[in-house]
Amino acid sequence: MKKWFRKKRRHRSVLLFPKMAGTAFLIIVVGSWIADVVVQMVRQPLDAVPWWELLVALPLLLLALWVAYRLTTQFQQVNIIKPKRHTTPRKALIMAVSLSNCEIELDLSGQNKGIKLKPKGKEDWKTIPLSGEISMDYRALEATQLRWNWEPILRGLEIHLAHAEHVRLLVSQNGSDRQAEDMIKLLGVYLPNACIKALPAITFSEPDEVLGEIRHAINELCDQVGGEENIMIDITGGSKTTSIGSAVATLYHPQAAFQYVQTDADKRVLSFNVTASSRDNLGSIL
Repeated sequence: MKKWFRKKRRHRSVLLFPKMAGTAFLIIVVGSWIADVVVQMVRQPLDAVPWWELLVALPLLLLALWVAYRLTTQFQQVNIIKPKRHTTPRKALIMAVSLSNCEIELDLSGQNKGIKLKPKGKEDWKTIPLSGEISMDYRALEATQLRWNWEPILRGLEIHLAHAEHVRLLVSQNGSDRQAEDMIKLLGVYLPNACIKALPAITFSEPDEVLGEIRHAINELCDQVGGEENIMIDITGGSKTTSIGSAVATLYHPQAAFQYVQTDADKRVLSFNVTASSRDNLGSIL
């Protein structure tokens, strides 16, 4: 299929210049023809005007303009999402964090680290020991069947553990910003040497705010990790509008990517990227 698209694109590119040149020539000639007819209409009586010329020239001009429009659409940029692929480790992470659906108490003092969780509206607390081994810990959290919405964030972090030097938390105003310190402490268990900070709180329901904050963070991190190709945006936590803002951010920063932890049985971590392409090239990318 890709070979067919490449062959078709080469065929179109060969014919493109003759089409453009012919269309431009037709517009110039027909435009001059119509201008001559209009001058005659002004200078001569109406009965002496060659109306048949106008009736022929106008359709030709409209046809030339339509062909010119069709040719310009071949250069219009179309934004698409590149096919999903497995995530590669990055040095910097920007992680969207939603308000926890459980009350949290962290005990990270001493060697017996643990976390207490209580679902909202429930009375009983559940204590989960933290081993410091991230895969063991998120499996232990999953075994509680609490469906804690921060557990997938740990899954998304796992692949980057050996490389991550910086983590920035995207938090919501009057929401997860109140729990940013808990998330910083939790991630610090697995990334003791990384620089983990919360970004200024924003309104998750405003994609423009999300996009602006993410782009600001990417620009800051680029200098610290050697380029945007070392940056991953994790949209597992957050809302649908944070996902939109994150996706658009990769259009401005094409070497960065965004990842998502699947919620099905596999729970794989997949990364995506939004790219710009001409309409003719669209098929070869998909």
